[in-house]
Amino acid sequence: MNLVNRGVVIVKPKPPFLKWVNSDPSLAPPVSMEYLQEDCTAIMVPDLGSLEEALAYLADLKPMLFEMELEDWNRDRATWPTNRTNELFDAWFKLEAHSMVWDSAGAPIETEEDEGAMDIAGTWHVISSPDFDDDYLYMETTPHVTLRQDGTRVSGEFHIGLIVGSLAGRMDESRVLFSFEATDEMEPVNGAGTIALQDGRLIFTLLFHFGDEFTFECELV
Repeated sequence: MNLVNRGVVIVKPKPPFLKWVNSDPSLAPPVSMEYLQEDCTAIMVPDLGSLEEALAYLADLKPMLFEMELEDWNRDRATWPTNRTNELFDAWFKLEAHSMVWDSAGAPIETEEDEGAMDIAGTWHVISSPDFDDDYLYMETTPHVTLRQDGTRVSGEFHIGLIVGSLAGRMDESRVLFSFEATDEMEPVNGAGTIALQDGRLIFTLLFHFGDEFTFECELV
């Protein structure tokens, strides 16, 4: 067996999440906590040297992890809690960090690659936002998001109004989950976000750490 240079964090539901899951009238009979914890989400993280650092690494991604867990059970966002903060995540889920990851298989580790994945590479112009008017969006330059793809890895830069930053993340079957670092009115900010395609347009969402959530609709240049 080979020791892998990764840690693993397990997302384990708590009673408030169980209560929300069972609020769906279509579930008959209701699920149990034992069932929820049989096959929990596992997240590989960098080998950061300590369990505390591994948990801190995920702090900015908690809103996205929250959405992933909710979406697994009910895709109707109207049923989701509206204030999906880190504090609420901690009330609904427990993160268990494990530092020793061994690979017992002989075959190479494979990830989802280009087949069937979204093609989002290129420069996308922001054409609208429910959160900002055009005066803000075009304040400094044509608002845009530039993305690069390497398999399931996605990186890029964005300049939207006074928000200027870079991002790095991973693609699954339907979206990209990323973290970002940026400046907003010259003040440093960071957080997480998502990228998805909808009717040929890119939906780009930024969730500021302990702050606001902004959405932008983009078209490929």
